[in-house]
Amino acid sequence: MAQKRMFDKAIVRTDKFLDMPATARDLYYNLGMEVDDEGFVGPRMVMKTLGSSEDDLKLLAAKGYIIPFETGVIVITDFNQNNYLDSNRIKPTRFKEEKAQLTLTNERSYVFNRCLTGVKPGEGRGEEGRREEERTKQVSPSLAREIPNQENTNTQKIIDYFSSRVAEEYGYKPEITGGRDYQLVRRVLKKYSIEDVQSMIDDFLARTDNTGGAKVGASLSYALSGVSINKWLAENRMLQ
Repeated sequence: MAQKRMFDKAIVRTDKFLDMPATARDLYYNLGMEVDDEGFVGPRMVMKTLGSSEDDLKLLAAKGYIIPFETGVIVITDFNQNNYLDSNRIKPTRFKEEKAQLTLTNERSYVFNRCLTGVKPGEGRGEEGRREEERTKQVSPSLAREIPNQENTNTQKIIDYFSSRVAEEYGYKPEITGGRDYQLVRRVLKKYSIEDVQSMIDDFLARTDNTGGAKVGASLSYALSGVSINKWLAENRMLQ
């Protein structure tokens, strides 16, 4: 694995980056130093070493500097823009399942596969993309068009609901990361109804402190994380 890491001034010398607290910026730099040759790392050891808070990690995710996975692993979104490594010397990441969910944009940034437009069915999306393509082939053309349209409509309903609830509670509009957040909502909607997901959002916001780190905490990736969903499930079981 390469021992040197770089940071692009086009990323770390912007108002967006410099407006973050020093603790969040410090965490970004140190995560960038500890990632593997493809930009992946488990952040906990770095956070414990620095004394970083959960709010620092949430802010990096909310701003789009990292992409968190349900496994706890993160990837530096612009790792390949920061670092140009010799392909012959790259040691492949051990986080293969997480990497399979991503692809690179023309700007060499990581995004979730499904946020790309103009991509042929199954292209750049690994085994999941091929399975989805096969499912599409098994239905009529009209139904095949209707399924993604309905999926997109339901996803947008949740995105809009989250934005309106955060605005209502905290008085600002949250940042929505197109690839990560839309992918997350689609995945959750495959298991739960729209009403359930809205209830999860309400439950999360009710548990989020309305002072200090509230703006950091009101992140859709955390509102619908595995931890938040499990808390919602536990509370609903108690009410039954």
